[in-house]
Amino acid sequence: MAANGASCEQPQKRVGPKDKQNGKSTDLSLRERRQKDKEERLSLVLWRRPVVTLHYFLLETLIKLKECTLQLWQRRGTVFIFLLLCFLFSITYTTDGSHQT
Repeated sequence: MAANGASCEQPQKRVGPKDKQNGKSTDLSLRERRQKDKEERLSLVLWRRPVVTLHYFLLETLIKLKECTLQLWQRRGTVFIFLLLCFLFSITYTTDGSHQT
């Protein structure tokens, strides 16, 4: 080791930011960004523009309804069997017999 100029007696220094201790960063820009994000979340309210909020709610509801309808149509065989079973169970429940008093 002495041949390449490195001495064993000198301690090696860690390379890295000095403001970071035990995995906790004290970076001011990170704190400022988190504070700004928190303020933005707190400033979001639904009652400032209720008509616009209702409009977007209805549009989103229609989009979700369309997606669900398409998924049901793609699984129409399973839906048909499920509805048939429900119909048969309702008929057997309402018919008079030994299971009713």
